[in-house]
Amino acid sequence: MKKIIFTIILVAAQAVFSQQDTTSKYQDLIIGLWNDYITQVDDKNIEGMFNYFKLPLVLHFNADVAHNIKTREEFEEIFNTWKNSSKADFHRTKRETINVSEVFKDFLCIADVVYKRLDSNGQVIKLERALYHYVIVEGEWKIYMISNVDSGSQADTKAAQQARIDERTLDRAYRRGILGSSVEHKRVFNEKIADGE
Repeated sequence: MKKIIFTIILVAAQAVFSQQDTTSKYQDLIIGLWNDYITQVDDKNIEGMFNYFKLPLVLHFNADVAHNIKTREEFEEIFNTWKNSSKADFHRTKRETINVSEVFKDFLCIADVVYKRLDSNGQVIKLERALYHYVIVEGEWKIYMISNVDSGSQADTKAAQQARIDERTLDRAYRRGILGSSVEHKRVFNEKIADGE
């Protein structure tokens, strides 16, 4: 089962990063759905979040085992556990970048999203990047899988700022996997360093 999930993630990620034109005709719709979903996440509204998913749902974060959620009860159990954990200890989410790719015409899209988790003072707690896999179900786009690509803590960002990162140091950080690897993500991070965020 793990091999199947890994293969699906690998194929989907390869499709996202190998396409020449990554703009989807569904881009505005998917971005709107993602924004609405994140509002529910920020409110820690489990019921509201559930409306954006299609079961079975696969969640794969970092090196953890992938969670294959088959029922609403499993969903509620996992997300209520999340809601009461330190992982949900943020005030809101701010999107940095989003790129939507249509993997299978009129059926499957992937949103590659970089976002920040902010505390109640607007300070960055964590910078994350994840792939949100959308499928059309009865005429509606629903998330069927979320997988982390990489993430960085506020400490990583502050350390980078304090070191006044030069291009060579920054490239080493990308190679070590501390930061994302796409050109757009490098540009955003470089802007954050330059702005002193």
